[in-house]
Amino acid sequence: MKSIKIFLFLLFFSIIVLSGTKVFANSNFSVEMKTTPTAQSIGPDLDFVHTTLTVKDNNGSIVNDAYVRLHIHSPKGNKIFSTDFPWVENTHLIAYEGYVNNGSLEFDYIYPIRGKYRVDVQAGINPSTLSEKQSLSLSVHENPIEFRSLLIFIALLLGFGVIAGFIIGRGAPMKEAAFASLILMLSIGITPSIAFADHPAHGQDAASIGAFTENATNEGINLDFTMNPGAGKVGMLNELTLTAKNSDGQFIANTNFDVKLWHIEDDKPVFSTVLFGKNGQANLNFQFFDGAEHEVRIIATNLLGSVSLARIVEVEGIHPPISTKVKTTIYFTLIVFLGIIAGLRLQRKPQLKVS
Repeated sequence: MKSIKIFLFLLFFSIIVLSGTKVFANSNFSVEMKTTPTAQSIGPDLDFVHTTLTVKDNNGSIVNDAYVRLHIHSPKGNKIFSTDFPWVENTHLIAYEGYVNNGSLEFDYIYPIRGKYRVDVQAGINPSTLSEKQSLSLSVHENPIEFRSLLIFIALLLGFGVIAGFIIGRGAPMKEAAFASLILMLSIGITPSIAFADHPAHGQDAASIGAFTENATNEGINLDFTMNPGAGKVGMLNELTLTAKNSDGQFIANTNFDVKLWHIEDDKPVFSTVLFGKNGQANLNFQFFDGAEHEVRIIATNLLGSVSLARIVEVEGIHPPISTKVKTTIYFTLIVFLGIIAGLRLQRKPQLKVS
């Protein structure tokens, strides 16, 4: 009888444990995304947007100390009209995996190009209990100022074509003058596009530069920052690893890592966040979308105090793809050509004779 009771107890206990494990393995956490300003007001490569990702359970309550996996994908771009950063199109921009404080992951970021961003998120109690992948979206429209500037530029090209056509038409028949003008413009525009396409704008290949580690010590905290590769490259992710240890070399739990990425040439931040290192460590994968020097600024804070460091990193810029440069050249050439045709017609327009 006693053995039967023990068996029933173990069976009952096993059912409870397994059922509890099943609940966690199939957690139905959801993630809500909010931006300030709203998507309709965001300008690409312009606004420093505050983005908040909040983890909630089935009851709509915020899940504190949740574990989050995040991937942000850039828009696919447009085959006809390219964006300002064609190498950024259809690439990974940010990837992060770790615990978040107070149930939310917050960051400030300059979204680089127009289009529809895909934000893939998963959430759970720990890495083994992540929910199904949830794909959110964020649509960023073209900056109205840039659109207005483009219209002004097109008007100037048309005006230039009209004047050129009026002058050229004085010394040659209309068809021959128009054909010669088109050939000349295509030669001038496409040749440099082919010559400089797909080459690095400056510096050596970032992928060949090995990882580096920068460290700082203060108040018994040792902060290590490692970046791999050791330089940025447009279109490629860099892994940023942050660790906080005490004087004995032990990780300091519950450390907050304040991370800022600063564009030196434009003197402005492009990314800012606070990563929670539950075990004294945090990892962030980030793409530097502009080929210019950036400064990585980090402050680690925990119960022992705080420590900070800064490191300037090179970012390799790449000239636009040959397809983009050729398309742009053709578009602008056609605009000028239309202006030349108009100018030739104006020049050839019969004058009324006054008797």
